[in-house]
Amino acid sequence: MRDRIVGSPFSGPVGATLLFGTFSFLALREFITLSPTRRSDHRSLILAFFVVLPVQYVLRPNLNFRGFAGTIASGILRRGDEVVALPSGKKSKVKSIVTYDGELDEAAPPSSVIVTLEDDIDVSRGDMICRPHNQPHASQDIDAMVSWMSEGPPPPPGSQ
Repeated sequence: MRDRIVGSPFSGPVGATLLFGTFSFLALREFITLSPTRRSDHRSLILAFFVVLPVQYVLRPNLNFRGFAGTIASGILRRGDEVVALPSGKKSKVKSIVTYDGELDEAAPPSSVIVTLEDDIDVSRGDMICRPHNQPHASQDIDAMVSWMSEGPPPPPGSQ
């Protein structure tokens, strides 16, 4: 029988998971700014855990191969992961992840990869491949801070 501290909440697999989560959060907290922020500042941190692959090019050298080339923007993509193509909403699973060096089991940012899917769904340049439950928020609004670097005043809004 293993030596354990009786009654300790940090023993066994549950305790190990709690300790890992706590230390991971404390390490992450060191990288988060403590200055006043807007709600939109936190979206980029949350998006780091989503898988997003903007499709830059569709490769179809013959009828038996259809690959989607792009650079992984965020998250880790693994063979067998369920994904959805946006904006169509069609779902499939990752069949393979191919790079210049050969096939990979997983890929992370900023890897340039070619992804093949198990199903023949229509994905074209400009579409995004992501996880079904972690889709990026689509919006027509942006929140931006503009720094004007010229000595003269900026042009009035809508003049260009």
